[in-house]
Amino acid sequence: MSQTDVEKIVDLFQGDMVRFEFEQFMMYIVHFFQKNPNLQRANPLTIVHSVKSRLKDVEHLRDKIQRKNEDDPKNSITVNNAFERITDYAGVRVMHLHSLQIISIHQAIMDKKDWHIKEKIVYCWDPETKKFFETLGFQLTEIKENHYTSVHYIIKPDKDSNISCEVQVRTLFEEVFGEVSHTFDYPNRTNSIAIQEILKSLSAQVIADIRLLNTLFKVNIDHLAKDNHE
Repeated sequence: MSQTDVEKIVDLFQGDMVRFEFEQFMMYIVHFFQKNPNLQRANPLTIVHSVKSRLKDVEHLRDKIQRKNEDDPKNSITVNNAFERITDYAGVRVMHLHSLQIISIHQAIMDKKDWHIKEKIVYCWDPETKKFFETLGFQLTEIKENHYTSVHYIIKPDKDSNISCEVQVRTLFEEVFGEVSHTFDYPNRTNSIAIQEILKSLSAQVIADIRLLNTLFKVNIDHLAKDNHE
């Protein structure tokens, strides 16, 4: 693909009405997570801690198109299929505190009848985490070499729409690791063995911290239940 073809795709995404439609759908999703009473109730704390959103940076878009077309030249991203092949032009990130809260968040997403869930995927490396998500109906999990962990949904207003939004759901611990990992190891994989090993060690520490935090909340819930019973 020539640079001219890449710029045609970029221009397509940068069109005023196209950008508006992506942003409008993205903000609708943001509002859903920020205002949904089932996700804002305390039990004993609010389920959704915070929400971030963004439209894809133009330079990152150019890099993604070029990288994907180099990796798979027989299945190139073109102007005709760009809306189908690129699904993260709009992105929403939903953060929560401990792992079990994903159950409520996942259920809220799956119950949303006016959304079409094009894809749901878990990126994880920990067998226990993988098994947990399989109980929620996730059949597809991918292991990232840098031990990146996150739950991704590709959501569309309806099946035939050209508009889509990538929703990432993760704990605050995973969010911190994701930011660090992206700084050193994204969009291009680092060649530094030292950095790769440090990131793997950080990821293992994050998993350990998440498990400890989960135990803390379970102990607290059991304690509250005991007090109420008495």
